[in-house]
Amino acid sequence: MAPCGQHGFMYSVATFLFMIGNILSWAASWYCKFTERYVNGEHKGNYGVWLIESKSSETCFLIDPNDPLGTAIWYSDPALGAARGSSTASNTIAFFSWVVLWCGLCCGCSNSKCFRMVFGFLAWVCAALTGMLFLILNSSYPCGDYYNTGNVVECKIATGGVLAIVSIICFFLAGVLHCICPDPLPNEAFFG
Repeated sequence: MAPCGQHGFMYSVATFLFMIGNILSWAASWYCKFTERYVNGEHKGNYGVWLIESKSSETCFLIDPNDPLGTAIWYSDPALGAARGSSTASNTIAFFSWVVLWCGLCCGCSNSKCFRMVFGFLAWVCAALTGMLFLILNSSYPCGDYYNTGNVVECKIATGGVLAIVSIICFFLAGVLHCICPDPLPNEAFFG
């Protein structure tokens, strides 16, 4: 039998939000339009945490590690490294979490308050790690004057940043719902 009642519904919604948060977090970290770079008010390109948008073809590409930009800045900037590491950790934790959560619904593990609380906490961890994607705004490149030219360099949040914000909201709500999800009633049927 499939889950029914308030417990099964709330648990399913929370797990679905966890899954959506993971998908959006992954998209935000791999989209080449996380930030828009402006130099002296003029748009100079779109940058992601991992990818850069080509100005000529408007396609995303990964910088070659042997490229001077790649070796000097792109792969050595501490803020970008932290953003990449946190997004990888968030996406890995979230993926395994929602897979286990769906399995927990089938085997009856979702009946345990401790089980739900652990995954509620993990959802909040994923929200915090996804929030660290915004460390790209503290990077020396693309959001700083790396070459010390005296130009005014600023970054604005683009589509990838919006995806990250929505992902954080999904993770947060998934955590809340998993933590407040009521225990199942005796008449609620489960697979396990």
